[in-house]
Amino acid sequence: MFESIMIHLSFLDKLLDQSEKIIVSLKNEDVQETLFLVNNRARLIKIIKALEKKINTNLKERHYKDDNLSEIYQSWKLDSEILAKKVFYLDQLSFEYLSKIKKETKQKISEVFILNRFHSAYLTNSMEF
Repeated sequence: MFESIMIHLSFLDKLLDQSEKIIVSLKNEDVQETLFLVNNRARLIKIIKALEKKINTNLKERHYKDDNLSEIYQSWKLDSEILAKKVFYLDQLSFEYLSKIKKETKQKISEVFILNRFHSAYLTNSMEF
């Protein structure tokens, strides 16, 4: 039981680390690295959810047998919430970077589209005799 809680918290730490790495890769505009990290992060979240479910089930089963579990459960929940809030904050930063990148990409596409229209109009006019 305690081992599962420690593993769960260590995976939350890894999730926090992955979220920080995603922000760095977004800043560096490294799309491949970002996709790799996001996929790993998704797998971590699945593992964390499974561990959390297992811990909650075990705690409910043992709650009637051990009064100390209430204190352990509260401590675990508090640690989990603190780490989850940090991850949520980093997720918000990631979304801000993604929005910025999206806006810049739209601008670049718009510029290319306008240049292509200009060039095609120029080429059409220059070929007329």
